[in-house]
Amino acid sequence: MTKTLMMMTAAGLAMASAGAAAQDYYVAGKLGFLLSADSSNSGDVGENFVLGLDAGTLTSDANYVFDSEFEVGGFASIALGKATALGPFRSELELSYTRANVKDHDDFRALGGSLQAVDAGVLVGATEPLGINIGRVIEDAQGSVSTIGFMVNGYYDFTVPSEDVHPFIGLGIGVVNTNVDYDPSGLGLVDDNSTGFGWQAMIGVDYDLSATTALHAGFRYRAAESVEVETGGALGLVSDLEIDVDQFIAEVGYRWSF
Repeated sequence: MTKTLMMMTAAGLAMASAGAAAQDYYVAGKLGFLLSADSSNSGDVGENFVLGLDAGTLTSDANYVFDSEFEVGGFASIALGKATALGPFRSELELSYTRANVKDHDDFRALGGSLQAVDAGVLVGATEPLGINIGRVIEDAQGSVSTIGFMVNGYYDFTVPSEDVHPFIGLGIGVVNTNVDYDPSGLGLVDDNSTGFGWQAMIGVDYDLSATTALHAGFRYRAAESVEVETGGALGLVSDLEIDVDQFIAEVGYRWSF
């Protein structure tokens, strides 16, 4: 990961240095709202897991799946950028953070079918029924998914009649560290993190307040490769869990050139 970050940083600095010395650098800060797409989670059991209520065993070659829905979350970023010698193109290095709480989990499936209506005693090794089904247990989702992203971004600024208004589009690539905390009904299913490739696409508009300051408004879609984390917790279910990371972000910000 360190080597990858160094290569990306060097590439970003090379892009930023493409312009003449007289062209402006800038720093930008942004805040926004995050909508995370539902995640289809897929787990591969790593060790035999004995089910309660004499329901059998999830063997080490078994798998299970369930879906997760998220509440509206938050986004924050800081960036260092520079205009280039390529006219309307500019580049930047960006560090960002997102967090969204889990709203609920649903549609838990294993052993070839849905376990939503099955007594939760199956999951906790109970010898007698608990009187509550698995669907109700995982519905009390608790937990969150947060990310830290490092991106190299490139932008194209469009020319319009108003000299103070600058519509833009942009693309970015980088690495995203995703921390997954799934804690349904306090059972602590997973609290782990993983780092992988990420990318984003941006669109929006900047409005000049002065020769050196501007307001920003925009939207972005950001995705990371599927995250693989390890489960454990009170359930004792040892498995590798794969989670989707797809984000839609609405943001505002402020930019200062120097």
